[in-house]
This record gives sequence, C-alpha cells and structure tokens, in this order.
Amino acid sequence: MIVAPEIQPGAGGLIVAPEQAFLTVLPGEPEGLGEKNAAEFKAICEEVERIAAVQEAREKYEAATDRVAKLKTANIQMNKRGKELFERIAVAKEKLESGLVEYYASGGNPVDAAELFNDVMVSEGERGAIMRGLTRLGTHLAPLAAVAQLRAEADLLTGRADQLKRVANERIAKTAELLRAAAEFESGLTIDTRKSLSGVILAYAESLASRSVEASAAAFEQERLYRRLNTVVQ
Repeated sequence: MIVAPEIQPGAGGLIVAPEQAFLTVLPGEPEGLGEKNAAEFKAICEEVERIAAVQEAREKYEAATDRVAKLKTANIQMNKRGKELFERIAVAKEKLESGLVEYYASGGNPVDAAELFNDVMVSEGERGAIMRGLTRLGTHLAPLAAVAQLRAEADLLTGRADQLKRVANERIAKTAELLRAAAEFESGLTIDTRKSLSGVILAYAESLASRSVEASAAAFEQERLYRRLNTVVQ
C-alpha cells in the first residue's frame, strides 16, 4: 500500500487520506492489462535471474541438485552390482564345492580350484566394498548432500526474493512520485497496491521468502537428525 507523505507546514506536502479510502490506478485499455502485466512480470523475473548474486546462488543450487541426483544413481547402480555379485558368488561357490566333492570322490574330472577360489574371493571382496560404500552413502554422503541442497535452495530463494522486493519497492516509490500531483489535487490520497503489478511482485517475493524459511528449517532439521544418528552410531 502506498500512502502519500504527511503534509509539513510550508513545505507544500501531502495530506494522507483515511486508510479505508482506496484508489486503484490502472493504465489505459484495461482489457489487455492481464497479458501486459504477465509479460512484464516475466521480464522482471528474467532480469532478476541475470543479477550476479542470483546467478551464483542458482549455480550452487544446480550443483547441489546434481550431486543429489548422482548419489541416487550411484545407490541404484551399486545395489544392482551387489545383487549381481551375490548371485555370481553363489554360482562360483556351488561349482567349487561340487567340483571338490567330485574330485575327492575320484569319480569326476579335476576341478580348477585355483580359478574358482580366485573368482569367489575377488567377487566377495568387491561385494564387501560395495556394501560398505552403500552404508557410507546412506549414512553420510546422501544426508549431507540433501542438507546442502536445501541450504542452496534457501539461499537462491532468498536472493530472488530480495531482488524482487527491491524492484517492487522501487516501482512503488516511482508510482508514489507519479501520483504526487493527484494527491495534492485531492488533498490526500491512499493507494492500494495489492492489485497492481508492483503488489503482485511484492507478494511473489514474500512467497519466495517464506519458502526459503521452510527450506532452511528443513535443512536444520535434517542436519540435526544426521548428527544425532551418527552420535548414536559412534
């Protein structure tokens, strides 16, 4: 809401009208206002995205998001490989054990024990490493990556919100300046900006700021849970 500044004696200032006196000032051709405002709103958002601080925050968020995606892929692939190795070890052990039985029973062909022993040991070693890696992924890497992503998201949302608030406030100040003559003519004027493009921008900025707070809170809670669980494990 824009309120004209209070009059100062001898300063030629403005008298503020009662709070309930609203005046919505619209440009010409109101039929095309929605489309025009939507286009301008989009342009403003694109301009905000080109600001260096917002670009940097967005790059950090994208990197954090990419890290989370890669860890999810690693989890899937490692589980798949672990299953393959489990089945491979079972087959190798069965061949080794059956071959040894037949060999010592002297009724079958000699078994290549060295190759089968090596296959079992190598596969068990790899599977053990994969299982330990999955444990590390699940208890440390994935939770910390999720926390980093939430913090990066909060920073990006805050950066966008701050810049959009700046734009909205600059527009509101400009509108107040443009209406100064009308306020003087009417001996005071109160403007409801909620229906204006500036009001839409400001409301959107507030919604981004609210989402930023939620992301920060989620990051804090996830990190608290991570630390608590790892303290218990240790």
